[in-house]
Amino acid sequence: MYKPMRLPKHNLSYSLRSLLLLVLCCLPLTDSRAEKNEINIPSTFNEVELSKKTVVSEIIKCLPSAPQDFLSRTTADFPEGDGVISTVSGPTGWFVIRGTRGYCVPKSTNGYPILATEAFQDTVNPSPVPTRVAEQWYKQIATLIAQKGSAKVAYVFDNGNAALADYSSTKGSELHYSLSFKKAGGWETEKLDAKFSDKAMQSCSIRQYGGKFEKSYFLLHRYHKE
Repeated sequence: MYKPMRLPKHNLSYSLRSLLLLVLCCLPLTDSRAEKNEINIPSTFNEVELSKKTVVSEIIKCLPSAPQDFLSRTTADFPEGDGVISTVSGPTGWFVIRGTRGYCVPKSTNGYPILATEAFQDTVNPSPVPTRVAEQWYKQIATLIAQKGSAKVAYVFDNGNAALADYSSTKGSELHYSLSFKKAGGWETEKLDAKFSDKAMQSCSIRQYGGKFEKSYFLLHRYHKE
């Protein structure tokens, strides 16, 4: 007569435990880890008006461990005029001074600047592109720079041609950039960090400052419109 085979209780319990561990191992990571590694990219820098009385306190807000010799020298020489850009760096970032104005540039955990999206205005200029679209593009570029100090992107036109832009910034007072144009079929094998396209985009231009493709003060676009 056929008799069904019964598994011992301890074997069944072991099997269930193994299955539970397998399920837990395969679960996706929680959102908390992703949030922890997320880089917050602001739209604008918080530029502040400085005076002999406030310049040191503003620097310390940005750089709590700013060297005392720099603080003393900055107070003694302040202000140096709009033609002089002074930058002090520390473990948490950079504080940039130009004339009587200054702003803080935070440093990422990888040691690179966390740039506001406005830093990319009047550098490489895809146009005409809706402001909200350009803002998202610049946010991606800023995130790449915060992660590795550089970004290479393609602005792709409807006909397949592309404008390839290189951006780099390793300290809080300079943004370097360049632009080259490639026909369809001549750029697709390039090693790129991102590709951007929008139906409204018709051209892409580049701006020089002092004969260089370099923005030495991230807020120059606020004051120089020539």
